[in-house]
Amino acid sequence: MKKSVVITFTAAIFFVAALAITLLLFNGEKPPAMTDSEYDISGEKGQNEISGTTGSESEESEVRVKTGDGYHELYNIISATYGYIGDGSFAADTGPRLHNLINAGDTDELPLIAWDEDFSIDVPEDLDILSIECMTADGKIVLGLYEDAVKREGVELKESGLKNYKEYFSELPQGVYYVAVEVYRQGRYIEAENEYEYSLEQYAFSLDFSGD
Repeated sequence: MKKSVVITFTAAIFFVAALAITLLLFNGEKPPAMTDSEYDISGEKGQNEISGTTGSESEESEVRVKTGDGYHELYNIISATYGYIGDGSFAADTGPRLHNLINAGDTDELPLIAWDEDFSIDVPEDLDILSIECMTADGKIVLGLYEDAVKREGVELKESGLKNYKEYFSELPQGVYYVAVEVYRQGRYIEAENEYEYSLEQYAFSLDFSGD
């Protein structure tokens, strides 16, 4: 069963902090609105790759991993939500990311998935993928693949990283890694504000990579 982790703060107190997070994540701009086109970063169409599936309901869609054993549900971490409360005030909730769980030693519920030649990440087309990060047991990012071209401290930028994720995964040394697939989920359209509510979510799992 998919798990969710949410940490909620009082919206009014953290209004300024939420705006700062938004600027940091998106360089002052929110990710583009959804379109009906597929976001196929694998270069192939179909359910076995990123992306190619469509959830019947936005709130029900989820990222999954496919291997030769079939599809695997992942651990869902809601990292941030941005929207409006009843009186029209802006509200923001922020929560953890995978590295916070690793640092806290709270990774027992992450599904362990073995790498094989059929490995693929399946992202529904109503979600926008922002990044894939592979971390060690101490939370160090050993592979970071990003939708944008912003340099992350200590992380080498990979050319067409998200599209070529399987190639970069296959180059990892043998071992077990923690992986987070971060996505942008568009929410309700607020006509009075002429914008959409949205959330940032990570889908996490442990990857047992033998290198075979």
